[in-house]
Amino acid sequence: MRAGTDRALFGMAPCGHDLFNQLFRVRGMENGLMDLVAEPEFAEAFFDRLCNTICTAQKLFLSEVGDLIDVHFAADDLAGQSGPLMSPDLWRRLIKPRQARILATIKSHTKARIFYHSCGAVEAFIPDLIEIGVDILNPVQVSATGMDTAALKKKYGRKLSFWGGGCDTQAVLNRGTPEQVR
Repeated sequence: MRAGTDRALFGMAPCGHDLFNQLFRVRGMENGLMDLVAEPEFAEAFFDRLCNTICTAQKLFLSEVGDLIDVHFAADDLAGQSGPLMSPDLWRRLIKPRQARILATIKSHTKARIFYHSCGAVEAFIPDLIEIGVDILNPVQVSATGMDTAALKKKYGRKLSFWGGGCDTQAVLNRGTPEQVR
């Protein structure tokens, strides 16, 4: 593919890349959120083991394709419509260091840009995401609190690219008239 195209190639390890969402897949959302506060030792052990597994998988994947891809996918849904799913301080303590390790592993094996997907009102996390190596944020969910495209571009646009979103994908794009979409 690399030899046959002048387009950017997008890749991701097939093992998963998210910490927070994996906790929900295993424990359920309610139990997972409770674990963060009521069982922090369990949550840290869970995240440590998962982080180790993800880093190993990333190394294996990128040893095969790291020089061939331009964009590497990572994700963790950190917020809902009105704000973060957990306090940013809790995220910074439990998840950010491990997410930073995953992204550092990726960046040490490829020159690809990190494309990070997180729906919702993620503005509170953007400085941290930039700090740990995110290059591209997807989407800009304009219907979520604090996700005004012009304000985000002005505040973070020199350090972060915004990919996708930028229009109301929950109401206007899928239910609006052609005029409303325009």
